Amino acid sequence: MYLHNSMRSLSTAAFAASGAHLRGARRSAAVVRSGVNGGSAICTFGAVTARSARVGVIRRGVLMRMGGGNYGDPSALQRAAACAVYLVPLLDSLSFGRYVFTKVPIVADVLLLPLAPVLAIYRGIPFFAFGVFLALYILVVRNTELPRFVRFNTQQALTLDIALIIPQLFSAFGQGVPPQIAENLSTSLFYAMLLAVGYAISSNVRGITPNQIPVISDSVEAQIGPF
Repeated sequence: MYLHNSMRSLSTAAFAASGAHLRGARRSAAVVRSGVNGGSAICTFGAVTARSARVGVIRRGVLMRMGGGNYGDPSALQRAAACAVYLVPLLDSLSFGRYVFTKVPIVADVLLLPLAPVLAIYRGIPFFAFGVFLALYILVVRNTELPRFVRFNTQQALTLDIALIIPQLFSAFGQGVPPQIAENLSTSLFYAMLLAVGYAISSNVRGITPNQIPVISDSVEAQIGPF
């Protein structure tokens, strides 16, 4: 009997020890699995972080190449080109300034005299203005290899020029408009165009994108996009 009890006690102790050993092995396996998962998560996070950093570097490089945004200033050539495209809406708006030129001759001297040679070519050659418009749109606006700064200003200049079409049609077919109203509308449109072109050119000279013209700039931003 004593031997039987001793054997049963030893069996119970052995079973308890093996159970404790098994539980310890399970905890060890859980710890190892947790460590592996943690290591995988760290590796994954590191890979994502590195990839994001590479994308950021590439984006900054693209913006610097474009000469716009906060990562680079436009070159002198880009600023000059961005200013020159506003000759298109300026030349087309001169017809709305006829009342101003008559009443304030100094404005005619300041604007018409310097622009006379360009205006003679722009208006003198048939379809020249239309050809310039198409060339700027196809060769500049649609050319994504050019800096965004130049493309934005070109698109904005063309949009301002398009905005003049409706008043021109109105003046052509609205012959019954009272002269005083026609003069006020024409003069207001001329001054508005002068302000828009003056703002754009002054911003371009300083290397700042002129994107604060109401309605027009928002439309241009949507067409050009971030790049």
